Amino acid sequence: MAEVRLLATGRVKDYEAAVDVLGRVCDIAAAVSGAVVWEAFADEASGVFVLNETFASEEALVEYERAVDTGRLRPVIGEVMELERLVVFSAIEDEHLNQVIDSMGGIRVTPVVAK
Repeated sequence: MAEVRLLATGRVKDYEAAVDVLGRVCDIAAAVSGAVVWEAFADEASGVFVLNETFASEEALVEYERAVDTGRLRPVIGEVMELERLVVFSAIEDEHLNQVIDSMGGIRVTPVVAK
């Protein structure tokens, strides 16, 4: 199974609350055996955030998404952060994941040059 890579960017509505929620989401990612990279970056002055996520497989991403849903964090995330762009660097076959990506306005890109 191929790695699944995602990059999300947006605006923080409430910086302190966002840092708290991101910490909780990071804890979820840490518990997923196939979470390879889960990083959150933010600039408090501009309110910009960037999430960098890599999962060992599509199955690991499914596990992560289910854990976020089980923790009921998605609505909380929406209260403190506004997603502006979700970029998916990997082909996704799972129908549910594709629905989630589509609901977030995600775009899928394919490599054109790599070294």
